[in-house]
Amino acid sequence: MIKKQSVVALVLLLLIPLVLTLGGMLFNLINPEIAAGHPNYVRNYHLLSLLKNTSFWASVAGVAVLWLLVCFHADIRTTMNIYTTAVPERLRKANRKVVRLLLPTGT
Repeated sequence: MIKKQSVVALVLLLLIPLVLTLGGMLFNLINPEIAAGHPNYVRNYHLLSLLKNTSFWASVAGVAVLWLLVCFHADIRTTMNIYTTAVPERLRKANRKVVRLLLPTGT
């Protein structure tokens, strides 16, 4: 049975490409050059340019927030079971030999 926490983390992870895609589409839709020929061209150009840049950075911030939420919703027990396995004695001896060959003063 899949845990609720894992489902939430998976959904949040799958939202990351969606947020990037929508942010990129919004970024491409905003064209500051459409202000040409209108009164207050300079002010409108700068406002549209600011809106374009803000939309880009908002999508980046959204992805960062989603990534952090994925990290906090992941199950710590699964992470610990995967990454904290004991190193076998044979592998430790082999690693020591390599370190001694590369670093003569090493232990």
